[in-house]
Amino acid sequence: MRLEAWEYGLFVDSNLKFPSPQGKEEKRGILNWKDYNSRYEPHEDRMSYDKNNIFAKILRGDIPCKKIMENDYALAFYDINPQAPVHALVIPKGDYVSFDDFSAKASNEEIVGFYRLAGEVARQTGAVDNGFRLIANAGSNGGQEVPHFHIHILAGRKLGKMVAAA
Repeated sequence: MRLEAWEYGLFVDSNLKFPSPQGKEEKRGILNWKDYNSRYEPHEDRMSYDKNNIFAKILRGDIPCKKIMENDYALAFYDINPQAPVHALVIPKGDYVSFDDFSAKASNEEIVGFYRLAGEVARQTGAVDNGFRLIANAGSNGGQEVPHFHIHILAGRKLGKMVAAA
């Protein structure tokens, strides 16, 4: 079975058929990201990108961080206010407000590079040893505080329920 990156940043069997954004069933063996981006615009983000947000300042080197690792597309570092014994943040190097913005506008290379780095961080920090939580907050109801897409990798203790009961 050959796996390839698909338009939505997912990895799928290139021999299967999936619905296209227009609702037609199409075989997806070759990625056509530019065509997808021309048909899809992300939901209007409640937050707009602020080039002076704390993550943009970290990327520029204006604010230091305790770097774990980086590649051409993303930077990983430890959270300054950890909520678990292991609390890493992974941020893309591009100006993306949210997961919706990132998944709609980032190139294939940015998406793959970002998630490959996140996986390497989970392995290097030992998060994969006993389990971990991967969180991406989006928008005000999702608890997003910084208008720059990022994920949290939390590990090192039992983390409890995902969300409190309504």
